[in-house]
Amino acid sequence: MAIYRHVHDKDELLVLLLDRLAARLPRPQLPDDPRARLMVLWRVLYDGLDQHPWVVEVLVKGHLMARSVLWVMDEILASLVAAGLGPEQAAAAYRITWQFTVGGR
Repeated sequence: MAIYRHVHDKDELLVLLLDRLAARLPRPQLPDDPRARLMVLWRVLYDGLDQHPWVVEVLVKGHLMARSVLWVMDEILASLVAAGLGPEQAAAAYRITWQFTVGGR
């Protein structure tokens, strides 16, 4: 119970943990080609999830998000648009690829 003096609830604790892990994700030099950039970005996410498999369970079950990972999501969406998809198509492609990534673990 002592931990709940510092955080409101379990979700807040999980978000703090997720944010700390996401902040440690490497920020590699991204290629100019949108398709190559997508491969690098998805590899960053996949490797991060592979190092901490419990994160997948947390993300799949709930609505929790770490702010530190938003740069990856923004880059992925921008790369999908640069590859020729419209914004709605890019969002759908992101969701499909995310489901494939976490579903195949």
